[in-house]
Amino acid sequence: SGREAGKDRPQTYHDMLELQGQRIYGGNSGGPMLNEQGKVIGMVTLASPAAPDAYAIPHRRVLATLQQWATVA
Repeated sequence: SGREAGKDRPQTYHDMLELQGQRIYGGNSGGPMLNEQGKVIGMVTLASPAAPDAYAIPHRRVLATLQQWATVA
């Protein structure tokens, strides 16, 4: 399950969703993070093979970035 990363995390990850106990294997990074209803709530982006935690970019941030790119292009 995902939750907002805690305040004890580095500033870079302050608004990331933390996937506790969820191993992300090679090739799965960039995939969707889903809630219990199957709705996309983030994009998996950061994981360590040595730790059982991973991080996802919240969907609101992904959408905002895509909208910025669309207006530049």
